[in-house]
Amino acid sequence: MKNFNIVEALKTDGILNIIFRAFRSMLSRAIAWILWVSGAFQSKSMRPVAFGRGFRLINTKSIFFNKEVSFGVMARIESHNKGSIYFGANTSFGDYCHIGSSNSIKIGNNVLGGSNILIIDHNHGTSMDLNSENLPPRLREITSPGPIIIGNNVWLCDGVYVLPNVTIGDGCIIGPGVIVRKNIAPYSVIFR
Repeated sequence: MKNFNIVEALKTDGILNIIFRAFRSMLSRAIAWILWVSGAFQSKSMRPVAFGRGFRLINTKSIFFNKEVSFGVMARIESHNKGSIYFGANTSFGDYCHIGSSNSIKIGNNVLGGSNILIIDHNHGTSMDLNSENLPPRLREITSPGPIIIGNNVWLCDGVYVLPNVTIGDGCIIGPGVIVRKNIAPYSVIFR
């Protein structure tokens, strides 16, 4: 990895923007540190973890963060019922990421996720509920067809959706806008 060089950065970016970005980075790490120190996360979670502004966490005791995990702005990470979420080391997601579990989601080491990613292992109801005209989706029972496993060294490009009961093998590249509905063999490249 190339070291940060202030002279090179100033050639392509203004000083105020560099200062602003550095401040935001320190603030996001400070907020995650406060959450970690307060015992909000699963007891074996590591740090540093960084969240962009506007993040939302639900049932943090069921979420495990390994070292060096980061999220862009407006990340939403939630665990319902007995769901659990595991983030491997050196994992990073861009802005507007939504990860939700009522079963189990395991994300491996060195996973890179773009912006606008959805990883969700559950549904609001079953196909039988579709016949119920008077039961709104938000009131239906949360069900899970199966867990999600994302291997090591996986790149999820912008706009990827990963649906329940799916395994993505190590070293895969999932192209922009792909909806992952079935298992993907290791070292595959998937586009629309």
